Amino acid sequence: MKNDAKEKPLTLSQLVGVFEPRFGAIEKRLDAFEERVQKRFDEIDSRFDDLYKKFETLHQEYLVIGEQLKRIEAKLGTFVTKQVFQAELGDLKAKVATLQQQIVVLEQRWEEADAAQA
Repeated sequence: MKNDAKEKPLTLSQLVGVFEPRFGAIEKRLDAFEERVQKRFDEIDSRFDDLYKKFETLHQEYLVIGEQLKRIEAKLGTFVTKQVFQAELGDLKAKVATLQQQIVVLEQRWEEADAAQA
């Protein structure tokens, strides 16, 4: 721009008059953009909240399942122990029966030996 003596310097009101509509439009666009971004962040926050709730529910279910498994293992351990004891008891009964048969045989031999000597 030429700086002629006839030209007056621009005043603040003139600058505002020139740039205000442009800056106003930019400001409106930025406000609209900010509003859209904020809505998206609100949606994302809501989704994360839902995910946290689901995760917390899954975590609680995991803990409950873990406790239930411990109880089942304890009961199963008792059951297995009972089965082992029952099997061992059966073995002992069979051994006692065998010993009784051997005692009967020995007593018969003893009686036969006593009868033969008399």
